[in-house]
Formats: sequence, structure tokens, C-alpha cells
Amino acid sequence: MIVEWPLQRNPTHFSRNPRKNERGKRRRCEAGSCGSTLFASVADFERLETAVMQTELRMKRALAIALVAVCLSQTPARADLIAGSRATIGGWSLSAHDRAGKFSHCAISAPYKSGIRMLFSVSGDQSWRVGWTHESWRFTKGQSVDLTLLVDNAGPFPLKAVAATENLALAELPAKEELFDVMRRGNRMTVRAMGNTYAFNLDGTYAALSEVLNCTARYGGGSGTPPGTSTSAGTSPPAPPAPAAPAPPLMPPQASASPPQPRPPSAPNVADRSGKTNMIRLILGEGTELKPHEVFEKASGAVYIVKAEKSLGSAIAVGERDLLTNCHVVESATTVTLEREGVRFPAAVVSANANADRCVLRIAATAQPLPNWVRVRPYADVKVGERVFTIGTPRGLELTLAEGIISSKRVKDGERLLQTSAPISRGSSGGGLFDAQGNLIGITTFMIRDAQNINFAIAAEEYAR
Repeated sequence: MIVEWPLQRNPTHFSRNPRKNERGKRRRCEAGSCGSTLFASVADFERLETAVMQTELRMKRALAIALVAVCLSQTPARADLIAGSRATIGGWSLSAHDRAGKFSHCAISAPYKSGIRMLFSVSGDQSWRVGWTHESWRFTKGQSVDLTLLVDNAGPFPLKAVAATENLALAELPAKEELFDVMRRGNRMTVRAMGNTYAFNLDGTYAALSEVLNCTARYGGGSGTPPGTSTSAGTSPPAPPAPAAPAPPLMPPQASASPPQPRPPSAPNVADRSGKTNMIRLILGEGTELKPHEVFEKASGAVYIVKAEKSLGSAIAVGERDLLTNCHVVESATTVTLEREGVRFPAAVVSANANADRCVLRIAATAQPLPNWVRVRPYADVKVGERVFTIGTPRGLELTLAEGIISSKRVKDGERLLQTSAPISRGSSGGGLFDAQGNLIGITTFMIRDAQNINFAIAAEEYAR
């Protein structure tokens, strides 16, 4: 049996159609059942409706806070809500908790139409849990249930859930950064337990789980990095192994003095090897499509030329100081210069994943903040066939706009890519692939030689920490 449990969204017991409400009241009155319950007007009824909905919402939020407060209730000490920590992130209720005056954990929870509420918690020691609760469940405290969890096509992950209370079961999750990323980027969670299969959609988990990390840093003084991330002081993560050389037809569209060779880029000498930044703001692709010139006017202000010794490419600003580009644009460079409309200023590589060809640039803290930057649209929200636009520096031609569509969505070596018909050339590396609302969806990276408009961009969301 498969049970689909989508998120509950603003449940209400009343119709929002005043005429329909009025007809219902007349029928009750004609049947002799109106009595003192008949409202003087539709406005009276709507005021009551609003009051009931507000009360219901307050009760649900209070219940959510109470549930996440017992996330770590297996220990004798009680976890208390930290004042001012409550927030709502994309339909998920967020809160922080302490125990005996010491930070305990941050947690998010969300209701599903089945009446089940799912929650995630991250503790100060970077341990994290997933849990489910339902008011009708009757566990014996300490009872364990073996289950298997899958997220999209990732897994299966065998887990053991333990009853914290008679209606709350919690499962400890492996402290692995990869699993945390799978969970917050996923679309659908499937849980197999006790002979049944249950499905949960994961709407809003990217923003919500990312905010949980910020919460642990804010209240617990942690690093704000995903569980399993190395945070040892004084040591740098080991350099990732060099990947096998790509197939000859694949070539990065980089401008250089000699023809590009089919080899992996060299990682700049930086400690952070993730190729990610926490400055990215996500946004869904909603609203009216813009005309090409409107997309250019909205997005081009975030596009910069990158000059790194013999290499030339582009970078896209996603915050006041951070920009996204490709590592093969800045590899082995001792200096990196950004340029726009004749104005030049230095930047540094602060995070580099050479295997994935993702590099993050940052301007100095003393420099003027970048005046324009763009938001990033999640990979899962992008549809094949959408109109898209590239803005970059092909052949050194600053701020060149081209149009195409999303031809396909692909995965190569675990990295999500967008295939597009929008033209790119040497020098387009690190440029932006934008949707028809001017949101960044990809960083243009490589093309297939001797083919017609088969070009690829790294999904911009891959850069999000």
C-alpha cells in the first residue's frame, strides 16, 4: 500500500464564497435550525470565519513548537523553547531549544493531510534526526521500528526509529554532508516500514533545512555547516582526487591562447573545496515571462568579465560580495580581476570544487558592495522546453545576450546539468543561464564540439551551501 501525504496548506472548514455561505444559511433557517446562530450579515459570518481560522492557525503553530521541543526528549532534561526563535520557512515551522540553559537543537516541522507531522532536528554537535508524529499512534516508549528511507533515486538508507513518546518516532540520521544535501534538495521521500510504503513530498526543505543550519550557528555558536562537514581547526580538507579526463568531444568554452585540452581543471589553492556559498537566495519561477530586452535589463547588471592571467570568462554575482564561475576559468591563477564597463577590481577564489568545475569568487570586505546580484531558481523547478537566455563574454565580447530553450536536464558524475540550445562560445564559461523572469538557473560551462547547439550549464543551485 502506498499512501501519499502532501503538505497541508491553509486548511479551512468554511467556503470563501460569501454567496455560497449565505445560501447555506438560508437553507438552515428554512429548515427551522437557524435560531440564534443566524448571522446578521455575510460580513458577520466572514469575521467569524477569519477568527476561527486565526485561532486554528495559532493552535497548529503551538502544537508544532510543542512537538519539536520533545525531539530530544529521550534524556531526562526538558528542552525549552528559546524566546524569539520561532519562524515559518516555506510552510515549515522553525524553532530553537535549550536544555538547562545550554543550547540543545534547532528543528523544523510541517503537517501533512494525513494528520502526520514530519520533523527534522539538528543538534549543536551536528547530529540530526528525522521524525514523524500522529495523535492516533500508540507506541510504547523506547519501542524500535526498522525502516528504509529513499529520497528520489537516492538510497535506500536503512534506519531504526525509536519511540520518544507514545505518538512520536525519531530516527537518527548518518552525519554525512552528502545525505543532508540529498534531503534538502529532494522532491519526494519514500519510507518503507512494517510492510507499508509511505510517500512524503519535500516542498520547501531546501530553504527550511538551510535555515536550521543558520539557526544552530545563531543560537549554538556552531559552524552552520551540514552534519558531517569537517570543521577541525588548523587543518584543511584533503584535496579531492583528480577525475578521469573527459571524453574528447566535451570542451569548456574558454578563451585561451591555445586550443583547450581535454583535461580536468586544477583546483585553486583554497581550503574550502566545496565550490559552494551560503549567499545564494532561492526563488521559484513564478510570474509573467519577460521580453528578451527586459531579461537583459534585469539580469545583466550581475554579470562580470573574469580575467585570470591567460584565461577569460565570466562570473555572476549572487550577493554583495560573492560571484559564481567555473574553476577552469581561474585555475592556477595567482590573481583574478573582475571587470565591468571598463572598471576593474580584484577578487579571490574562496571555494573551489575542481571535480565539479565550481568556483566561488569574493571581493574584499573593504571594497564597495556589488550593486546588482541575482536570485537562483531551484533545479527541480526548471522545466524542459522553457525559454532561457545566456549572458556572458563569448570571445571577449562583454554582455552578449543569446536565447534558446532547456533541451534536457541531465546528471553527470553526480552533478546536475541543464542542456540548452542557447548558443555559447569560448569565453562563455562562467556566464549566466537565466530563465524568462531573469532568475539565474545555471552557469554555462561546456559544449559538444561539432554539434549544433548542444550546450551545458551547471545547475546554479549546485553552488548553494
